[in-house]
Amino acid sequence: MKLSDILNEVLKNIDEIDVDSSKIQLRVGKIVEYDFSIDGLNYRCTFRPSVFCESTTMVHVKFLLMNNPKSPKRKDFDSEESYQVALDRSRVGVTGTGNAFHVFGQVLSALKKYTEEYSPDYITFSGDEHHVDLYSSLIKYLGKKFPAYQISNVDPTTNDEPTVGEFWLKRKIA
Repeated sequence: MKLSDILNEVLKNIDEIDVDSSKIQLRVGKIVEYDFSIDGLNYRCTFRPSVFCESTTMVHVKFLLMNNPKSPKRKDFDSEESYQVALDRSRVGVTGTGNAFHVFGQVLSALKKYTEEYSPDYITFSGDEHHVDLYSSLIKYLGKKFPAYQISNVDPTTNDEPTVGEFWLKRKIA
């Protein structure tokens, strides 16, 4: 199944996807984390808000696979740094899990609830070089399916084009 088919199906049924609100936790610094499990794999979706230019709000959205059975083992690396880089990469996204539909469903449903409650001026996602196409597709669908937001081709923190792997949505002015 193509990513576009998965995202279309998720977004078509987003209101029926049940997000267990009891698992959404407000963290120090108003970081919101939503943990969920699918087929024995544990995921975390993190919403990290910030303010710039005195009152413009943004949220950085990140989702991770926390217990990837294919995670690297420390003994296979010469340094802690190279192990941590490999470990971080093994936690990114949904690649190879067969759970893309369910993971995107949970992430998008949680994002919808987050934006309804906090209404950030900007939403940003960033992905490593291996997941640029995934995030690019995701941001295009969000720009279409979240009517209060539009794709932004400018990083509002620098007023430059976003860097490779960085994606932005801007809240439309009513």
